[in-house]
Amino acid sequence: MGGKRTLVLLDTFTTIETHSLFFSGLAGRGHELTYFLASSPDVLLSKYGEPLYDNLIFFAPGTSEFTSLSLDGAEGIVAFVEGGGNVLMAGEKGMSDLTREIAGEFGVEFEKKRSVVQDHFSYAPGLDVSGRHWAVVSDGLVRNEKVLGRDAGRKGGVSPVVFKGVGVTVESENVLAFPILTGASSTYSAVPNKEIISSTAASSFPMSLANAGKALGLIVAVQARNNARVIVSGSLDFFSDAFFEHQLEGTGGKKVGNELVAQEMSKWGLGERGILRATNVTHHRADG
Repeated sequence: MGGKRTLVLLDTFTTIETHSLFFSGLAGRGHELTYFLASSPDVLLSKYGEPLYDNLIFFAPGTSEFTSLSLDGAEGIVAFVEGGGNVLMAGEKGMSDLTREIAGEFGVEFEKKRSVVQDHFSYAPGLDVSGRHWAVVSDGLVRNEKVLGRDAGRKGGVSPVVFKGVGVTVESENVLAFPILTGASSTYSAVPNKEIISSTAASSFPMSLANAGKALGLIVAVQARNNARVIVSGSLDFFSDAFFEHQLEGTGGKKVGNELVAQEMSKWGLGERGILRATNVTHHRADG
């Protein structure tokens, strides 16, 4: 655990530039980053039965299929995790079925196709170029120092973050998963320009409580039984330079907390923090 050989799979190499602050943060912590297009046939996860990487960052939500025999669809990434590898992945509106399938293998489901997270009360005007209130602002972070560090892991310890993408839900029987980021009380997930119908006729609330408010997952973590870790974000923009550098209105230039949260949760997700280790182990005969 905590190895620094990190493979980054991308839809386009442009992502290296648009998400440079996130990648430079990883490099600054000693990660040896290797970049490939996810569609490249040259991607190898292992060689001669030995893993070549400790971590996989899947920032290729648009990739519809793998051509590398080493990946072999979603099963290849599952095998990587079963072998002790960690995965950090991000989706977005219009993501491929392959991206949805990969998340589903870990008991995490993205909201239905064409849906998007929206909030007409808590949003970032500077990043909401469409005017549809899709760049939502939330402070619904897990209060856990092991996952988000000392500052981000306590209430009031980090600025709210901006999220633009798709909601995520966890299968009810998945006891290994927990949310890192949830929506604000006014946040919801729905298909744009489509009428929202209540899930219960007697309810005055216009949507299922499972995809609204603080019940709406935005970033979810999974701790596998072999201690490997998977983080699933519904937003690739969350890790971008534009979101890292965005300033909250009315705060005198205070930045959002995206960069701090992204770097801190990646420490947990890539096995740099919160790992149980046995030390000073001794043994003796039962009879003394």
